[in-house]
Amino acid sequence: MTPSTNNGDSTILLVPPQLPPFLASIFDLKPILGSPSPREVNLVHSAIRALNNVSQTPELRDTELSVELSQHLFDIQMAWHRQKHPVNVLPNEVVYDPPTLPGYIPLEPKSITGPPSSQEIAFVHTALRISQSFANVPSIFDPDLHAEISQHLFDIQLVM
Repeated sequence: MTPSTNNGDSTILLVPPQLPPFLASIFDLKPILGSPSPREVNLVHSAIRALNNVSQTPELRDTELSVELSQHLFDIQMAWHRQKHPVNVLPNEVVYDPPTLPGYIPLEPKSITGPPSSQEIAFVHTALRISQSFANVPSIFDPDLHAEISQHLFDIQLVM
């Protein structure tokens, strides 16, 4: 992350790592100034999934890029979190509303107020794993929902 100033307001410039040509031709990750859009978040998630798939091939494995992309996703999620949950609100007063899950994810999420329990974190993590399990089924997988579940998990883990 690179701090930057825009019109007197403090904003953050989120610069993605450079992708190798075989990924860059598919995922055009651009620097993000300020709060990321859902499309930008989904693009990073998609790039990570693609990199995870090719990492099974030793010639294409790049653990450094994997770490850099994960850090970039963390920075994006932190920017999204700051936009959604201002720092002037006490963590015990914040209500974390989960995304609505479709029928193929057989869980009923509930809102979490304040720091979550281990069981609540495990519940959201399970929902994320179920969502991820459909990543190779385009007719079912919803990248927007997956990003929302991931962000929800990030948000509740941050207040632990």
